[in-house]
Amino acid sequence: MKEGYCLFGAMTTNAVCLWFSSSVLLSRLALVCGDIYMNSPRGSNNKLAEVNNNAENQNRLFDSQNNAAGGYQVGDNCVPNCKTGGGAGNYDASKEGSQEGMMYYYHGSELTVEFTLQHGCGTPGTNTACQVVVQYMCESDVRDDGDGDDDDGSLPGLRDGKDPPNSGRRRTAGGDTTNAQGANRDESRDPVRGRHETFESYDACRKRQRNKGLYVADQNLNNDIGATATRQNRNGNRRGLECPEERDYYPYWHPSDWRDAAVLTSRAEHCEYYQRESQNVRPKGYCDPSFGDVDVAATLPPQDQVPNNARECLSKGYQWHERSAWNIPPPDCFGLPESRDNHHGNIGNGKMASYIWTVPDTIPDNNVCVLRLRYNISTADFTRESKADGSAWDSFFDLDSSFNVNPPLKTNPKDDFVGLGYASSGPLQLQVNTAQFGRTFQDRSHTFRVRQRPAGIPKSTRIVNYNVRGRRGNIVQVYPAVEYDFVPEDLEVELGDMIHFQWTGSDANSNNNAGNGKDGTDRSNLVQIADRASNKPVPIHEHTLFFDAQSTSPGSQAYEEGHKLVERFAFLDQEMYAQQANRACPKTLTELQNADLDDNDDGNCHQLNAAPAYFDGGLVKMRVQGEHHIASTRNNAYSNRSQKATIRVVSRRLRWHEVLFLVVGLLAFLVAAFFIGHAVWALMNPTSAAFASGNRPLLLGTPCCASCVRRKIKEREAFKVALRAEWRQQHQQEKQLATLCMAVQQCTDSQMQMQMQHLQEFAPTNGSPRSSSHDVSLDPKCQSHSSCRPRSGSDFSE
Repeated sequence: MKEGYCLFGAMTTNAVCLWFSSSVLLSRLALVCGDIYMNSPRGSNNKLAEVNNNAENQNRLFDSQNNAAGGYQVGDNCVPNCKTGGGAGNYDASKEGSQEGMMYYYHGSELTVEFTLQHGCGTPGTNTACQVVVQYMCESDVRDDGDGDDDDGSLPGLRDGKDPPNSGRRRTAGGDTTNAQGANRDESRDPVRGRHETFESYDACRKRQRNKGLYVADQNLNNDIGATATRQNRNGNRRGLECPEERDYYPYWHPSDWRDAAVLTSRAEHCEYYQRESQNVRPKGYCDPSFGDVDVAATLPPQDQVPNNARECLSKGYQWHERSAWNIPPPDCFGLPESRDNHHGNIGNGKMASYIWTVPDTIPDNNVCVLRLRYNISTADFTRESKADGSAWDSFFDLDSSFNVNPPLKTNPKDDFVGLGYASSGPLQLQVNTAQFGRTFQDRSHTFRVRQRPAGIPKSTRIVNYNVRGRRGNIVQVYPAVEYDFVPEDLEVELGDMIHFQWTGSDANSNNNAGNGKDGTDRSNLVQIADRASNKPVPIHEHTLFFDAQSTSPGSQAYEEGHKLVERFAFLDQEMYAQQANRACPKTLTELQNADLDDNDDGNCHQLNAAPAYFDGGLVKMRVQGEHHIASTRNNAYSNRSQKATIRVVSRRLRWHEVLFLVVGLLAFLVAAFFIGHAVWALMNPTSAAFASGNRPLLLGTPCCASCVRRKIKEREAFKVALRAEWRQQHQQEKQLATLCMAVQQCTDSQMQMQMQHLQEFAPTNGSPRSSSHDVSLDPKCQSHSSCRPRSGSDFSE
């Protein structure tokens, strides 16, 4: 890569930019089957409200490269439906509530993002290297007040668009002409047209130099259309107001209006790089040419294009700026479980691939937002044993423009690849489109709102969004979308957690699609069943999901609240909606039989026809422990389709901070118990050393202990006085005894001398003993006390 062409606000190495053209190039095959589809929330795949299984304008908002059959129409909220005419009726975009079934999610709530991938992905990535990048954009970041700045949002901002009841439907964001020159500011503000990215961001893209340090293989790119020309889009075809270069490469080196939520990859060793380079945490640089009010052409020749690096920008007299990082945490990044190639199905655990997105509380209240999935697949044909310097080769970083002269793969190469000679094994042709080795695919949700939590629900309370995926039709008619199901299908929550039950659907499905209830309409309700093998709802007295009917007294507040929830989720408030449509739901079997309603009758309440497609069940607190199985009576048709799920409520587990609090609390209790015990013992034993003024426990110095301590001090002083008197008396006795013992010692010494003299005096002279009747008398003073008498043993006896 040429120095200076790849920038992240400052100069970087060649490797940083080149990778998405091969390994990180998020992409999809636009063949018979599409490649990534967002199933929950409802992914648009560029659909709006067409009464057709196929998207009618794949250029409307973004470049998906998916099959047109994928995706879901935008949600409706007409009462009872958005149709006119008898029988199945026809979709009427002019009806109140048409295309207005918008979902919303609370700050900090968990949203399960489910998707399928045709070409497989996951760790260890046996057949392909891949990445799925999850991003979101909100209107507060892409507002338009008419001067091109992100200001007060006085003009229509982030939106799905709205199909009018005429032929001007599904119109492309930014203008009908879908080349790089076709976008214009006025049509980008047309509220009928959808809009995600701003006109200003696209205009900067088409005027800016493309990154010429990227690997483009043998593709001949148009150099007159700026960064709208990429290896995958060499002629700069326009899809909405999306910048093709930003779409095809991640992390992008210029500012983007998208915030990163997660990167799911087959190569987790690159996670540190993704997180470090994300605009969540890193500023991105751009060149400001300050065109002002000068009339500048939509696209510019190469020599006049706005530089994509600081050095050339400044050399032209322009200004180089940095857009601040979003200052939010870096995206999650981890390995994705592996899925099959050539198959839009589940991953190894039998579930659809998914990511649980926690809705950031940094999004301003009531903001309109959209989710984006980009999916890259890359072949191992770019792998080499090593680089010229002997270091390890990594196509993520090492495949760059230096390989464009002699690319590793050329379009549809023909050669004797087997090596047995042309006469035996060749030539053979490989099916190679270098614009698709690797490749980026994409899907986006319809718009939704983000709201603050209701008052009284703290951030610590877990909120789980519980929705419905799928659309009307059998498995063949909806493919590669899916049939109805609850999301998440198997959910585990704790007692006290809250579930936000909410779903939307469309009345613009094809009337020929299989299903129950009024043709072309999506409807779902929720009833409890005994187990997943059952299909019949349990009676109210056996209900456990919303309240424990068997342990709740009829007539109590808990019973009445639970009863209303059961009724509302099963019947979807149809009585109220039927009255708004001047109808009435049959209240008895006799009325039902006499009404003779078919599946297309708007008054057919037992098939949910009187309810709109959008339903908001609100926040429901989980109060009953156990497994609760649910189903939809309208869509759960055994042997045709199943719409069942399980909500498991378990006892509340301690959070890490609660465990820490308990441990700290226990330690504090033990310490307090020791000090209190020590203080009590000292108080009960005032004569002990523990009560001495230097050792006395601090607790006894508190005001509440003052009077008691004073009494104990007096006891201690009295004890000390008595002890001193006892000591003095004992000392006097010991002194007297010592005096006496000295006298005894003197007597003993005197007696010993007398005995020795006596023995000498009467010693035998001829060796025989001499008898004597003479007794030695003790000194009278030595007989005055019994203690002075000679003792036996070692003492002399009398």
